[in-house]
Amino acid sequence: MLSREEIIRNSKKHLGEPYVWGGESMEEGGYDCSGFVWRVLNDSGMRVGRTTADGYRRLGSEIPASQMQPADLLFFGKPTKATHIAVYAGDGMMYESIGGSRNTKSNPGRGVTLSSVSRRRDLTEVRTLFGEPAQSPAQGASGKGAYTRKDFIRDIQAAIGAKVDGIAGQETLSKTVTLSAARNRKHPAVRPVQKYLASLQYRSVGEADGIAGAKFTAAVKAYQKDVLGYRTPDGEITAGNKTWKSLLGMS
Repeated sequence: MLSREEIIRNSKKHLGEPYVWGGESMEEGGYDCSGFVWRVLNDSGMRVGRTTADGYRRLGSEIPASQMQPADLLFFGKPTKATHIAVYAGDGMMYESIGGSRNTKSNPGRGVTLSSVSRRRDLTEVRTLFGEPAQSPAQGASGKGAYTRKDFIRDIQAAIGAKVDGIAGQETLSKTVTLSAARNRKHPAVRPVQKYLASLQYRSVGEADGIAGAKFTAAVKAYQKDVLGYRTPDGEITAGNKTWKSLLGMS
């Protein structure tokens, strides 16, 4: 029976093995990111086909980053296409195989490491293989329909590469990015903002699709007007600025 402990054990045993583009065994010289996950899952008793990082998004159920547990799968890249995959190890760490398309058996890359999730700033999705129900856009860690500010902060921290602890401080604020229809419209931080605005009853934000379009702009404008008192809201969440501070509970 598939277990979290077995996945972590099989991830750990590959530490130090090199990265080879397209690799899925030491006979080939090492593992790329998806080859590493393929090997770990199959060695753990889950029979899955060999595919790309994006291909493994068909497995399990998507969950908020605030709910990730050891052995869940982390996907990096863009909301429309994952380009990297890792296994969550717990405590903000992950098992991953690091390298690139130039790495071959005769020129291997760094390979399987235990590294910080915040090493990358493009976490776009977390998926679990263990039957926890996927949450609706407005749901959060409580599983009772409440996407709390702490859930939101943790998801934002994961999206921007800050320490994931659910407590917004200067480190989190300093790593925020500008989100708008014109700038970073598909950044991983867009989806948590959509979910949080929906939880605050700004339902006009629409589906949490990770795209800062017209509905996103309208909901941000409404928030800026209602909460911040802006006379001429612009619908942009500017990096490190007043709207971010308010959403994060820092003002």
